[in-house]
Parts: sequence; C-alpha cells; structure tokens
Amino acid sequence: MQSSLKKRGIRMKSTVGFVLALIGGIFSILGSIGIVMQSLVWSMVLGTVRDNAGEMEGVTVDQGVRSFPLIFGISFPLIFGIAIAVWMLIMGILAIVAAVKMNKDDDVVVKHGGIVALIVGILACNLLTIIGGVMGIVQSKEVEQPKVAQSSAKQNVQK
Repeated sequence: MQSSLKKRGIRMKSTVGFVLALIGGIFSILGSIGIVMQSLVWSMVLGTVRDNAGEMEGVTVDQGVRSFPLIFGISFPLIFGIAIAVWMLIMGILAIVAAVKMNKDDDVVVKHGGIVALIVGILACNLLTIIGGVMGIVQSKEVEQPKVAQSSAKQNVQK
C-alpha cells in the first residue's frame, strides 16, 4: 500500500522509524538515570569499605582498600558514572529530536532525521535507534515523477 501511495506522489511519514527511534531515546534517558543511581551506590559501598578498613584486624588503611582514587574528594565511580550518564542523556535527547523529524511529511526532513538517528544510535550503542534511523532512511526515498508527466511538462514549456 505504501509503495502505491508513493507512486501517486503522496508522501508518507516514517512511522516505524519514528516509533523505534523514540523508544530508543526514551530508553537512553532512563538508562542514564539508572547509571547515575548505580554509580551512587558503588560510591557509597566503596566509601563504606574504605572507612571501615582501619577497624579490621591486621589491615591498615594504606593497604589494598585505599587504592581506589579520589578526584577532588569524589570517588571515581561517581565521576565516571555521571560522565556516561550525561553522554547517554544527550544521545537520548538527540534520538528523540531525530524521531520527531522522521514523523514529518517532507521526505528530505525524514531522511535527515533518519541519518541523525543512525549516527546517534551508533554513538550511543542503541540498537533501537539504529534500526529506527535505517527505517527512516529507507522510507524516505524520493518519489519519482512518471516519465509521461515530465515529457508533457517539457512540451508545455516549449509552447
């Protein structure tokens, strides 16, 4: 049905690409929140182990447990987790923006949205966004006008 509509010159949205890229973007945003929570838990666990190391028999604070670095007084898992979460949050927002572009009626905008979704999906390692971008690119092929209409248009211009 879609190909027959495109042959008649009716433009279609990339609904499948829109939905997949949108779900991928939402999952990226939710995943970034989960990464922050997980890094907070790891920071608290490692901080508790570090604080209790001096109380253990025969273990000094300088041995093994203290080898986990602090950067400006903040534990490394928290900094690393926040950095990854910010990256995933940005990629999720860009995936949602690309999904909205794929829901437009203009084939060029749909194609650009598909390309952006594909790039964002690769950078974020998000399979749903990658598939949504590919679907947006595939469904946005330019509609070719029939050759009969082109030749009659040329004849009208020459007259």
